[in-house]
Amino acid sequence: MIFLITGRIGTGALAYAKAMNAAGFTCVQDELAKLGDKPVVYDGAPRYAVADPSHINKILTDFPSELFHIIYIKIDEDDEEEAGRRARYVADSDKPADEATKTFIEQDAQESPMFNEFETGFDALADKFKNFRAMHTITNNFDPTTVREWADYFYKYHNMYTRLINLVKLGVKYHVVNCNDNGDIRLVLRSKKSEEHTQEFVSKEIFADILLTDNTGLAMLVREVLESATADEIAEIA
Repeated sequence: MIFLITGRIGTGALAYAKAMNAAGFTCVQDELAKLGDKPVVYDGAPRYAVADPSHINKILTDFPSELFHIIYIKIDEDDEEEAGRRARYVADSDKPADEATKTFIEQDAQESPMFNEFETGFDALADKFKNFRAMHTITNNFDPTTVREWADYFYKYHNMYTRLINLVKLGVKYHVVNCNDNGDIRLVLRSKKSEEHTQEFVSKEIFADILLTDNTGLAMLVREVLESATADEIAEIA
């Protein structure tokens, strides 16, 4: 799982990147800039990168074996959106106010079309890319404490994901979940438009990612694994 941080100029997205570093994340910006579906450096720490929407599409295309969660940073909706972002950018910039304003106007004009398309195309993105797993939208109040708390939250979120993978492996070992010959896990899906059910097979990583937001499925898996696994195996989950 890799978190991709994005946001328009003036939303404070880079402050979240700094907080992720402080929380113990590894930045894999350079690795994601390379071509091809090669394994991205993973030393056990959660990973993140900063990317604009055009790069997000490229990353999702180039790295189909990695799972991605997008962290989308916005500003308080009570602010007049463009003016609020401009004021924030100018206040935080090291440049003189007139130069910072000019930079903001130019960059905002350049990036607005792709962010407009991005904001209206979340569903299409999920339909196109199986490795795009979730969108986390954060309204930035520019409170350093809140920013740190979000970074800590995502660190813990990743820890839960890695432990869920270990739990899923035990589920496979004790036939709690159904797998095909490749070790992929069978899912039964109910159509949103009808009562029909279909099935598909997903990797252990995707199944663990699904369990992050499926409390009922997680509870069933935990109960059945606890009934079958040894105490040492349970201890190894953490």
